[in-house]
Amino acid sequence: MISTQTPAPGAVVIFSASIGAGHDGAARELSRRGVPVVRHDFLDMLPAGLGPALREAYARQLRTAPASWGRLLDAVAGPRMGTGAGGLIAPVPGKVLS
Repeated sequence: MISTQTPAPGAVVIFSASIGAGHDGAARELSRRGVPVVRHDFLDMLPAGLGPALREAYARQLRTAPASWGRLLDAVAGPRMGTGAGGLIAPVPGKVLS
């Protein structure tokens, strides 16, 4: 669920997706070290039904063609994308990123 509360000063805001565990692991480690962490699930921000569909597609991809995940990440990070993941967050309002 998306929080509408202002994070505490010094808090780290982590946008993740409830698929995989990489960002969640980073959030847990920061919390363990005493850093205040605010987590947001990107899939909760999508239109109704799209988050669960992406979660299932990801799980199916890893079950049926696990090597394709690495190829997809390489393609997103490749020179054709220019800014890589930055292009995904560019539409996010500045207040969220500040």
